[in-house]
Formats: sequence, structure tokens, C-alpha cells
Amino acid sequence: MLNATVDRVTTDRVTAMPVTDPPGSLQVAADQPAIELPREGLQYKFPFDVEKKSYPYFDINARSTIDIDFVDEITIDGLPVYQFSHTIEPVDLFRVTRDQANRLGLPKSVWGLSEADADDADEIVFMSRYYANTRNVFVEPVTGIIVSGNERIRQYFGTTPDEPALTVLSYDAELNEATVTDRVAAAEASKNRIQMQADLGPVTVRLPWILAVFGTLSLIVGIVLGTRRSRE
Repeated sequence: MLNATVDRVTTDRVTAMPVTDPPGSLQVAADQPAIELPREGLQYKFPFDVEKKSYPYFDINARSTIDIDFVDEITIDGLPVYQFSHTIEPVDLFRVTRDQANRLGLPKSVWGLSEADADDADEIVFMSRYYANTRNVFVEPVTGIIVSGNERIRQYFGTTPDEPALTVLSYDAELNEATVTDRVAAAEASKNRIQMQADLGPVTVRLPWILAVFGTLSLIVGIVLGTRRSRE
């Protein structure tokens, strides 16, 4: 493990949107306490009955909400899912976190901006750390469960977002096959329960009334039979 964060968020069980009480929090270092981090937008789950439209989506690194757009309807392991995608343009992480590790002043020679023997090789240049990402998520539309996803992450130092000088991270990440299989199974099970409840909804609502009617009728019949027997 190279890095880990602890992200806590409480969401509405129907809309999957974060609630303000309690607010979310984020812990980025084991020896430091979590900071309060309110947020807006989806993150770990979509709402029930997902629509083919854009949704607000919270990015934990940029700490901002960027709409994620419906792209296509496909199947994963036989399960119909909706694909959503968005691109996060380069974000200055120093402005986001105010962490000095995200803004460094180093000689031009270290940044690779000039030859080591040049007259200005030792001139100090400050650069910020930028973060960019392209994200795809695949959502089962009845339950809102995210069954798969991938990201193309890039972080680099530069004087501007358009002038990268030193790449820090550049990699593609995705959920592995075993995880996708488990999430597909969970989504199918939840989808079946929801559909069964929808099919049985009118019955379960009327059942107590039906039982009450039968109970009343049984009581009346019992009284009548009891009265007849006592008369006999």
C-alpha cells in the first residue's frame, strides 16, 4: 500500500445524496485527525431508479462536484447497466488543500527547465501539483449500485495546468474481475428483492385488512356457533 484515506459520508437511503447532519469527513494521514468535509453529489452509489441523464458527482481529490453524464446502456456479466462518464480538468491541489507538499519551490535544473550549467540553473521556480482524471462508472439502474468502474488518473507539477514539468502519478485504475463479479451478484439480488416487493406491494398493503376481516368473520361465526350450541 502506498497511500490510503478514510472518507466518511452519510447519505439519504433513497436519493443517495449526502446529508449535512452529520457532515462528511476525510482523514488523509494516520497521525492526523480527520477534517470535516461537507460535500454535494453522488459518490459511492446512485439513487434508486437511475435515469439516463447527468448527475452531480463528488470527486474526493478535487473536493468538488462535477456532473457525470449518461453515456450508454451495456451489459456486464449479463446484467444491464448504465455507463456514466466525466472528465475532470486539471485542478490545482494546493488551492484545494493548502498543503505545502502540493506547492514546491525548486531550482530550474531540478524541474528540468534548463541545463545544469546554465546561468539560471539555480533560479528557484515555484510549481503547483495538478490533478486530472477521466472516470467511468457502470450502474445497475434499479438499485443504483455501482458494479464496475475505471479511472485514468494523472498528477503533475507545473507552473500552469497547461505546462506540466514533472509527472508525479500517471496510471489507469479499475475494479478487478472478482470485485465486479461480487458487485454484479449483489446488484442482481437487490434488484430481485426490489422487484418482488413492487409486485407484492398491493398484497402486503391489503393483507392486514384481509386478515382483520377474516378475523372478524371468524369471531362472529364462533359466537353464532357458540350461541347455537348453548341453546341446544
